Amino acid sequence: MPANTPGHLSLGARDVTMGTFAAGLTGPVSNVDRPELDQTGLSGTYDLVMEFVPESPSGAPTNSGASGPTFLEALTEQLGLELMPRRGPVDVMVLDHIEHPSAN
Repeated sequence: MPANTPGHLSLGARDVTMGTFAAGLTGPVSNVDRPELDQTGLSGTYDLVMEFVPESPSGAPTNSGASGPTFLEALTEQLGLELMPRRGPVDVMVLDHIEHPSAN
């Protein structure tokens, strides 16, 4: 989805649950480096759109000419959502053994 302002990124979702939206927040575009869990208590599905200035992994804007909200600022200002650091259950995959396949 194209952004309305040059140098900004737009992130949108249609007909998603808060759990699905939260799970998709981790990654390089958002600069969120840990899994997010939905603890909003909101049920149903939502259409969401937000626009922000992308940041580098260090937190600096990637486009020096653009000004506007960061991802986390846009999440709060435009969607009314906030990420809160908490401890909680996270699904992980553990590989405790690996072998080359045997020849048939």
